Amino acid sequence: MALVVFALLALLSTAAAQQGQVCSAKLDLMLVLDGSGSVGDADFAKTLQFAENVVNAFDIGTDLTRVGVVQYSDNPTMEFNMGDHADKASTIAAVNNIQYQNGGTATGAALEFARANANWRGAPVPKVMIVVTDGKSGDDVTAAAQALAGEGVAVYAIGVGNYDLPELQQIANGNNNNVIELQDYNALTAAIDQIAGQVCIDIDECQSQPCQNGGQCINGDNRYDCQCPAGFTGTNCEFRPTTPAPTCNAPLDLFFVLDGSGSVTGANFDKVKQFTKNVVNAFDISATATRVGVVQYSDSNTLEFNLGDHADKPSTLAAIDSIVYQGGGTTTGSALEFARVNAAWRGGSVPKVMIVVTDGKSTDSVTASANNLAANGVDVYAIGVGNYDGAELLDIAAGNQNNVIELTDFNALNAEIEQIAQTVCVVAQTPNPCLSNPCQNGGQCVSINGGQAYQCRCPTGFVGPNCGTPNYCVNHQCQNGAACVNQPGQNGYTCNCLPGWEGPHCETPSCQNTVSLCGNSPGWPDVGLCSETYVLAACPEFCGTCSCPTNPECKNGGSRGNDPNLYGEDTCDCVCVGSWTGPTCEVCSLSCANGGVVDQGSCTCVCADGWDGPTCSDVCADSSTLCGANPGWPTVESCQVDYVQAACHAFCGVCTPVVVNPPVALGSCQAPVDLVFVIDGSGSVGATEFEKAKTFMKNVVSQFVISAADTKVGVIQYSSTVQEEFSLNAHFTKTAVLNAIDNIVYMGGGTLTGAAITYMKDNSQWRPGVAKIAIVVTDGKSSDDVGPPSSAAQQTGITMHAIGVGANVDQTELSQIASTSQYVTTVADYDALDAQMAQLTASVCDGANDQCELPVLQYQTCVQQALSTCYSQTGAREVSRVRRSADTPITLRRQAEVHVMVSSQGLLAVVAVTVGNVFLAAIAFTFKMKQLTKAKSNGSA
Repeated sequence: MALVVFALLALLSTAAAQQGQVCSAKLDLMLVLDGSGSVGDADFAKTLQFAENVVNAFDIGTDLTRVGVVQYSDNPTMEFNMGDHADKASTIAAVNNIQYQNGGTATGAALEFARANANWRGAPVPKVMIVVTDGKSGDDVTAAAQALAGEGVAVYAIGVGNYDLPELQQIANGNNNNVIELQDYNALTAAIDQIAGQVCIDIDECQSQPCQNGGQCINGDNRYDCQCPAGFTGTNCEFRPTTPAPTCNAPLDLFFVLDGSGSVTGANFDKVKQFTKNVVNAFDISATATRVGVVQYSDSNTLEFNLGDHADKPSTLAAIDSIVYQGGGTTTGSALEFARVNAAWRGGSVPKVMIVVTDGKSTDSVTASANNLAANGVDVYAIGVGNYDGAELLDIAAGNQNNVIELTDFNALNAEIEQIAQTVCVVAQTPNPCLSNPCQNGGQCVSINGGQAYQCRCPTGFVGPNCGTPNYCVNHQCQNGAACVNQPGQNGYTCNCLPGWEGPHCETPSCQNTVSLCGNSPGWPDVGLCSETYVLAACPEFCGTCSCPTNPECKNGGSRGNDPNLYGEDTCDCVCVGSWTGPTCEVCSLSCANGGVVDQGSCTCVCADGWDGPTCSDVCADSSTLCGANPGWPTVESCQVDYVQAACHAFCGVCTPVVVNPPVALGSCQAPVDLVFVIDGSGSVGATEFEKAKTFMKNVVSQFVISAADTKVGVIQYSSTVQEEFSLNAHFTKTAVLNAIDNIVYMGGGTLTGAAITYMKDNSQWRPGVAKIAIVVTDGKSSDDVGPPSSAAQQTGITMHAIGVGANVDQTELSQIASTSQYVTTVADYDALDAQMAQLTASVCDGANDQCELPVLQYQTCVQQALSTCYSQTGAREVSRVRRSADTPITLRRQAEVHVMVSSQGLLAVVAVTVGNVFLAAIAFTFKMKQLTKAKSNGSA
């Protein structure tokens, strides 16, 4: 990419040289310069030299190029604005007076600050911004970059050193030609001629879209030409000398509601005004014929002029011309209500028509306001241009699709004039079907299909075409998702129950109370008591059990169960094992690391050479310094001989046909576990990434057997506050837990990880004698201390796992949170979380099942029987792999004394080898080889 950019720059430098290295174009140029702490004093001085060189590359003047500078770190500063300095000398002096800020990196805030405060000139002067940054921003740049593009600003993104390329592309709004990658700040100053030349050549005179009425703009050298469609003339195709369409002379109140928000831009708002004038030209304007009113809106509403304020066409057109574009946000719902309340509608049979033009989605709801307009007999046309929301347009038009017009851009507006004018004129000339008041019981009549028909909006308690039928479902008592069916002929309703529920109101689970003895006498079991273990055996006899369907069949080892202690909850889902997921356990969700490939048939990883474990995340070669340390000692190659493999692992730890790490059967964790997720919901996570964190939790939960007696799950979300989403005793089935995770709402706010850990320790409903495990997921550094809370939690027996997501995590903090360094996991982003699911689940399962079978000392290597793991006397887990085969050494993180134990058939009881004692180790190995060789020759090996 960088080579391509420099090749392009070399070409552009030739063009710039032909101009004497000075660009004479007329433009507004804003420089946004990174002044964060990672830049440093020396490199910021080079940034200022770059800015000075940019100024020198352009003709500076009030009617030529004007330059402004924003410096930013944690906060942006307007060093000077465009127009503050009228010549090159004063502009350069202002650049040299800039003082380096130091601080963090908030590029998104800087872009928005520059957009909102830049003293841009109007069209057709091009707007250009050059952003220089040396690293990834601490905030999001997307919204600010899109707002700049919406206002016609061409943004160039220059990354220096440790830049983030996807972020540069977002800043430049996906225009890779405007992205420049540089190795260091020396390259920045060296590339000034090329950069200035690229900006000068890239100026698009058509960027402001000056051509009206569908004219096509042709970019030229500091000029543009408009190719006008048939029937239009003028520099900008603004004149239409041809004979206009016949004028509509029907009485009509016509009200325009025009979007004047910042995303429209001044140039496009001029096109909206021209569209409004062209529509007005199609009507006979007078006090007795058509009257026109206009509201402009953004995040405030302005009544530009009301119906009846102008009694003829010339004064109405002049009033439209005088409207000033206001800019701001987009609150279409408020504008509709403002227009409805303030419009000077005529009474009687005069039709009321409103034309709404908008270019984007409203920040408030339009539904209530649109319904009020329909109830008042106003026929609303919704015109969406560019980035409109189709569903919102339909709401504005009160559900009448015929009144919705969708356009790609503002140039297409005027092509719709004759159709809109003709349609509105037909409405004005058609008798209103609502004049006969066809709606009963207070229903509101709405004219639809261009006045050809009507629709009744019924009040609460009535339904039907004319609101004549009582609706008994208004006050229904149907429960548990049952559908109410109105039965007016019987003065009532019925409830259609969902599967698993019964009773008049679907209030009773169909698997409960199937035996009359259930709760028949004090002390007898009832449904509530069936969750207690000491009455489980008797419950089916007295209360009955739930039966599960056999189809569709559970696949890949999955099964359904009839659990008598879970009355009223869905226990008939397929319970999957391993990494199988899906409604019938048909989907393999396993991810393999380090080049491993998923075997879809068995849902296991086939690892590449040098990698091992369920997800190919364990390094398995040359794990001991003794490997090949002396002639005749085993090496990686010699370990391929089958009869020396057993001893080889003590010295080389290589991957061979001997199964060193058999796959962990995820979901087969039989010991009970209390598992609590502590999930970061702070503002830096974002709603989209938080949904991925929820998916990760669900995938982990799917690997365990969830019940009141097995694994129980709780979730705590935290930001500036701590919130328990659900406790360990809230849900006792996998389906209920997964649904509860789905219902979690992202909080946003600060980051108080320490407070969240303390809350988890003190408030979680831990079971005595059950493994307590907490998984903390965070994307940044906490604002409070995590060390003491994490230590306190571990001292109460809670095993702490820490997962850090993204580039802003603090490794020291993660180490403080986790019980051991093995329980620290870092991933690049939330998309990478699921790749750690299998390993994390195995660790959680081990924490519940395993005990060290040998009395080992801290920092020792022990050899154990199959499927066991070791813990040091301090309680810290020192084993790097989760499973071992028989007689396989488990190598600890530090070199230490080695104890080797062979199987019960072994000829060598114990060989103690101190690392570095080559002589004793050689004897041990030689003896072992002889015994194994002898056994092989006797056919016993």
